Amino acid sequence: MQQLLLIVEKVTKEIINSLCDEKLTKLSLNIMTQEIAQSIKEPCPNINFLYFEIFSEQSFNSTIQLINELLFLKTLKIDLYCEPSEKELNNMYDHLNHLKNFLFKIFI
Repeated sequence: MQQLLLIVEKVTKEIINSLCDEKLTKLSLNIMTQEIAQSIKEPCPNINFLYFEIFSEQSFNSTIQLINELLFLKTLKIDLYCEPSEKELNNMYDHLNHLKNFLFKIFI
């Protein structure tokens, strides 16, 4: 499973690096990791709508901090397939309180 995740992460990063630029304002991804979030941050600074799914708590924590750095982000939709702690959820709300629209679902 870990091997598959690494392959998906690599392919997703390559697609983002080849297709994304300052003109991109909306992005939807089936998976998000810290590395993918990092690859979005620099070439796509004007994203105002972002949707993604997270499958591990480790990715959840690191990704939220990076997503917070997208200054033009107004709408965020997250589907979470792991169980974060109450502290992690509070941390997320603290980081993302500038959003205009925020939809967050936990599937456990």
